[in-house]
Amino acid sequence: MELFDALRKRRSVRSYTMQVPGNRIQVDLLNYLNNVPVLLPEADIAIELLSFEDLLDYFPNQGPQMIHAPLYLVFKGNLALYQLMNVGYYGQHASIWLTSKGLGSVWQSGFVLETLQEDEFVFEEDPLRSEELTGEESLLPIVLALGYPGKGKQATGKPKSKAKLQHLILTPGGKLPQNDLLSLMDAGRLAPSEYNAQPWRFFPVGNDMIHLFMKPSRLFRSPQRSYMQEAAIGCAIGNMEIMAALKGMEMEYGFMPQVPSYGKRSEKMHYMGTIRTQKVYKQMMFGFNPGNTNQYRPEDQFY
Repeated sequence: MELFDALRKRRSVRSYTMQVPGNRIQVDLLNYLNNVPVLLPEADIAIELLSFEDLLDYFPNQGPQMIHAPLYLVFKGNLALYQLMNVGYYGQHASIWLTSKGLGSVWQSGFVLETLQEDEFVFEEDPLRSEELTGEESLLPIVLALGYPGKGKQATGKPKSKAKLQHLILTPGGKLPQNDLLSLMDAGRLAPSEYNAQPWRFFPVGNDMIHLFMKPSRLFRSPQRSYMQEAAIGCAIGNMEIMAALKGMEMEYGFMPQVPSYGKRSEKMHYMGTIRTQKVYKQMMFGFNPGNTNQYRPEDQFY
């Protein structure tokens, strides 16, 4: 399956055979992630694959209650600003790649699980206060279970209903742009989010720029829920990066020196960065052309 199809067909898999994906698949997955463009270099994380047995070393009490899968993609680092956005970004790249190879995945925490509900991220305890986060390297409170899907109706859930793009765009009347930005935002809206809250909002500007905003959920205001919404924004950016590369576009992500005008007018939205694109007329996987000498307007430069 091609990545374009995988991006649209990917769904949560909650039941797995215990056949461990071969070493070649594991190595190829990690190599793929190693070649994905860096999103936020200051939010440094390490990415590893752990077996269920290895995961129990981190979560001896809660681990047995997690969805049982042969492998877990885990992320290590210091829990800090935008760290979970990086996790969502790389995890979503992994999830789409796995789908293209016939494997499944599901986001979850490494903590006590509630009954699985609308979408991917599920946990009950406050991960920031968990004793299991102590040690030489902290395992961040979200993992991606992965493996070959099991059989039966419970293995793969139905795709969750997503809001229409015009309801997620902050331009007057939800006016859709008639350019390549449309396909990027449409890919972004398909990303997973905790309880399918879909916190992302898009503010397209011209033919080459999208400001990203997060609309916090009124239902979950605890700190750990905010972190999971950051992860969801990272997932959306991951989908947008894949779509940009498939359409032969360079995509750059960063923060404007000043919050875009819409963010200044709305106290209900949090500015989460800006995406800028440029057409290069060839399919890319992944990254930018270092020989590109085109310069953007000085007032558009990120800091």
